[in-house]
Amino acid sequence: MFSSLRGRIHGKQIAFPAGPNEHRFIWTFLSNGEEVKIEAGGGGSSSAVAEIAAMQDMYLKVLKYKDIQVEERQKLDKQVSQARQEQDSFSSSAAQSRASGGVGGSYGGSKGSAGFQLSKQDAGEINQQHHNLTARYSIKHNENVVVSAEGYRCTLEWRWIGRDGRSRNLSCVGVGMSKPLARASAALEMMATAGFIQHVNPRDRQAARSLVNLLAERQDPKLYVQRACSLIESTNSAVWRLFLPLVWRAALAENDRSLIDALLNTIKRITASASSSETPVSASSPHQADTSAVGEALHSHTTEDLKKKDRRSSSSSSSTEGGEEHHHFQMPPDIWEQLLDECTVLTNCNFGQAVIHELGQVSLDQSYFPSPLARCYFQNYRLMLALEWQAQLAGGITDRKAYGDMFEGRHLVLNCKSAVMPVFSLSTVLKSEDRDFLASVQFRENDCVLLRPYDDAQRSESQDSSWGKCFVGVVTRVKAENIHFNVNVRLASGEGAKHPSILGCRRFKLYYLSPSVTHDRMVEALRSLTMHKVPISQATSSYTFTPEIRYLLLHTSEPPAKDVAA
Repeated sequence: MFSSLRGRIHGKQIAFPAGPNEHRFIWTFLSNGEEVKIEAGGGGSSSAVAEIAAMQDMYLKVLKYKDIQVEERQKLDKQVSQARQEQDSFSSSAAQSRASGGVGGSYGGSKGSAGFQLSKQDAGEINQQHHNLTARYSIKHNENVVVSAEGYRCTLEWRWIGRDGRSRNLSCVGVGMSKPLARASAALEMMATAGFIQHVNPRDRQAARSLVNLLAERQDPKLYVQRACSLIESTNSAVWRLFLPLVWRAALAENDRSLIDALLNTIKRITASASSSETPVSASSPHQADTSAVGEALHSHTTEDLKKKDRRSSSSSSSTEGGEEHHHFQMPPDIWEQLLDECTVLTNCNFGQAVIHELGQVSLDQSYFPSPLARCYFQNYRLMLALEWQAQLAGGITDRKAYGDMFEGRHLVLNCKSAVMPVFSLSTVLKSEDRDFLASVQFRENDCVLLRPYDDAQRSESQDSSWGKCFVGVVTRVKAENIHFNVNVRLASGEGAKHPSILGCRRFKLYYLSPSVTHDRMVEALRSLTMHKVPISQATSSYTFTPEIRYLLLHTSEPPAKDVAA
């Protein structure tokens, strides 16, 4: 009974003998939000009798708090239940609005966050992003999650050392219906306050989520492209991150140039108008060309400075037309790279190449680069690398379509163990020609392959039909044990997801295309050379350039370059 009571009130216990035949207990616990400390003691003819007497004394003193905590818990459960019912009602009304032709209630209702909750997928991505960020910048973080009327309340605290050597801290609070949602809400607020991401108001986030739901429902492509264009025009680049790469992937899979043209024309128009209004940035010395990385404010400003900056950012993001800063409407380079990479892995090679050239006309956000020259350098060479990579994959795809089944040992026939989008788990028992094939290509993770459904060919369907359902994949795991071979392949584009029947296919032919390590390293080095701010979605580069070398490479034709080289 004694231990059960302490467990019910979540009390912490200190026990010690107060004398030869005396014993004392001290319990501390929370009641009505305040810490309560209770002391009890007892004596007897022996130490065991004294301990029992002390237990009885403590039990009688604490018993009244048990009933109080039971009442508090019942009241809290009722509040949580009401909050969840309100959330369910909000979700139902949003679904009805989407079904009736609205964008998920994104432009109606309260502008606050009272009726808005992150989705589980959003929460997972945000929590992972927060983990990567704190690890990248050596930030110590502490989370305290407690039950509240809103469900759960998370208090997140950051501690870091500024460039002046002083210790600083910053705290934010987030609420959610579950612990992961509360943590994600707090992490989102913290990253925005610290300047790593822009604020996204709940209305815009809900609109982006509703648009993504349209993709999952396989609605008319023209419908979701039209809504995406409207959302691009009415929101900033922070909101684009939530839907644009997914819409772009789905539109490319449709193989319809009119869909891509609609998105491209909208993006080019919005970014061009923002680019013409920005203030040019020049780099007249190697030190100006090598400014600090993302999160500079985190190291150089005080906690109060960050809070003032956060209030200004919140005020700016909540304003309507004309209230946004111009660079918020420019294309962040990491999103632009995602759009480029989606085009390189299309099996319709000519279509992908044409769209890559069009993407070269999109204006990028200058704030990621030390100078306009660095931005142009990055955009031109990144475009060249994308075209080179696309041509390499296109050559492999064309050859496989033309000669893929003419010779043995040029492919593997694999059984599909499981298919959970976007990953296919495949296996086979190796034959002698399969071993020769694997030895010739040095099969590794991150290599690009071509998967073709083999069940269709077995059912005597035409070769064109079978090749029409093939798609490019990226190897995520490979394991060979004696004669058993297992490989996991992730869809590299939206083409595979376009055909629902692929999920039911039990056999595939795998054709090897190309290793990606050289391309990935060149892209990483280019980012490190040209960018002075790392996008939050990308890892810190392993390549480093001194300010002088960077300046010489980017500003070779400028007069100071001769002095720097000397």
